Amino acid sequence: MANKEEKQRDDEVERLCLLFTGRINKNLAQQIIEESGGLQEAACFLMLSSSEIVRQRLRKNAEYVRDLQRDAAKFRETLDSGTEDMQFACEACNRMWWKRVPKRKQVSKCYRCRIKYEPIPPEHQWGWGEFECPVGHTFRGFGIMGRTKSKCYRCDMKKEAELMFIIPPKKRDEEDAQRPRRHRHNCNGINCYHPTGDYKLGDNEKPPVCIHPRSHATNEPVRIHCASNVHISTGSTFVTILDQGSLDTNERKPADSLKTISEHSDEEADNV
Repeated sequence: MANKEEKQRDDEVERLCLLFTGRINKNLAQQIIEESGGLQEAACFLMLSSSEIVRQRLRKNAEYVRDLQRDAAKFRETLDSGTEDMQFACEACNRMWWKRVPKRKQVSKCYRCRIKYEPIPPEHQWGWGEFECPVGHTFRGFGIMGRTKSKCYRCDMKKEAELMFIIPPKKRDEEDAQRPRRHRHNCNGINCYHPTGDYKLGDNEKPPVCIHPRSHATNEPVRIHCASNVHISTGSTFVTILDQGSLDTNERKPADSLKTISEHSDEEADNV
């Protein structure tokens, strides 16, 4: 039992040290935890107390406390950063997927090759998105950001609409998914199943591709239009120490995510 309690205490000390890398040594971390009554209480004390109270408690100078609480402020901001739906693509496996990831650490792993990737930048995403013509009419359809254009039916096919953004699958409501389409898909893709006249390609040296499912009905579908960069972990900040699952709940104490801090971060990311 004593060994178990000692290991738990050492783990708590290690987590607090990792949280404030370079600011707190093990002796000081153990002192703060013991005086505060636990890891959670110690972290809350460092994050939420006034600088004067922290200075008196730690018996440190004002500059030290200022730097310490600056780190604490960054940590609080990180915990409150929320999540975001991002697109990932593994070129080697010809596979694309979406995943809801913390904004502080946008990484996901391809379940086939087990390689970790960074997300596709929004300006290069593809899929189901919203178009807008020069007059301001909006409609939805398939496309690739920065490449796909579509004729606006409300402008009698005289205006070319630009793809403004891609809508993640989880954000498409049932009404949008089941709504009958009054107009057939049309775009400037060279393989579009429903070509509707000439499009201005502009400075694009490579003709755009239509990604509508019907345009790939007889061919092997091309799933990757922009490959994700391989994620390279630095492990140098407290952001990479935290587990990806630590931001699933908003109603928590600022220090609740300390439970997920370990000496060797695994950075696992489950695909959806």
